[in-house]
Amino acid sequence: MENQEKVKEFAVVEFPEEEINGIIPLGIISTSWLIEEDCQTYCLWPSYLNSAAEREKIILDRLPLDKAKCDRCYVNVVYSTNHYQNAINKLTLLEKASYIPLM
Repeated sequence: MENQEKVKEFAVVEFPEEEINGIIPLGIISTSWLIEEDCQTYCLWPSYLNSAAEREKIILDRLPLDKAKCDRCYVNVVYSTNHYQNAINKLTLLEKASYIPLM
């Protein structure tokens, strides 16, 4: 049997261009929002949605984005999974770790 890796549905990503005071924002997105271009990874960000709840609904219901209304953001994918709860758990862990002062 051939080992075929299935593309994961959800990704935890960093938004390095949004860094504030050494903290890089993180978020959960659908992997269908990811774009690879010139060896860089970007995501389409639905800035036209008014709340985190609306973004979560579009991710969980696998609804298409209005690409013309999306911003394009440089991202680093730090984790991907097929289970949304796993993505939430990883995001929570990474957010807690990012607040530990490094000395």
